[in-house]
Amino acid sequence: LGYHIDIFDQKARIGGSARLIPNFRLPKEMIDEDTSFLLASAKKNIEVKTGETVNNFDKLIKSEYSAVVLSGGLSESIKLGIKNEEYAIDFTKYLDNPERYDYKGRVGIVGGGATAMDCAFSAKKYGAKEVTIFALENIYEMVVPEEEIKWFQDEGIGLQSRVKLSSINITNNKISAITINDVELLCEKFDLSKIHDVEGTERTRE
Repeated sequence: LGYHIDIFDQKARIGGSARLIPNFRLPKEMIDEDTSFLLASAKKNIEVKTGETVNNFDKLIKSEYSAVVLSGGLSESIKLGIKNEEYAIDFTKYLDNPERYDYKGRVGIVGGGATAMDCAFSAKKYGAKEVTIFALENIYEMVVPEEEIKWFQDEGIGLQSRVKLSSINITNNKISAITINDVELLCEKFDLSKIHDVEGTERTRE
């Protein structure tokens, strides 16, 4: 339609959540090449303004823009609403630079999809002695390709399925244990709304 487009991104480089995908799965060079190609194809009709955070959308509309499109994506993980959740690491912060986290002991990952896998593989790659995924799903319900399931099994990554993290236990301002409980699925096909706690199964893992 001939419009000039400005893209605002608070990060130093564009690419969004794709940049959280580990290099061994999606090299950052490929993201750079793809975004450079797309911008070059736009023939200077698209300008990228990195390192900028937009807090006032009305101001943009009232100034030089005919329209503003919000497409920020997922900026943080879904909160579980459990005790001491603030001691856990948001996956966006972890996957943005996993090398800065010096975890050589045991690491627990909460989730049953591709992002949980990325966190687990990264933790294992950067030196964690033991990595365990805690998921509501069983292994056949996890939203990941079959070859990746085999991959995490070959890597020695553990899986606790049909469990829910109910609290993080803190001693001397550090994580000392977690509390989990079993859940059951009250239908044949996985449906988050049909997941219910199993009474009397709460237990602590140090």
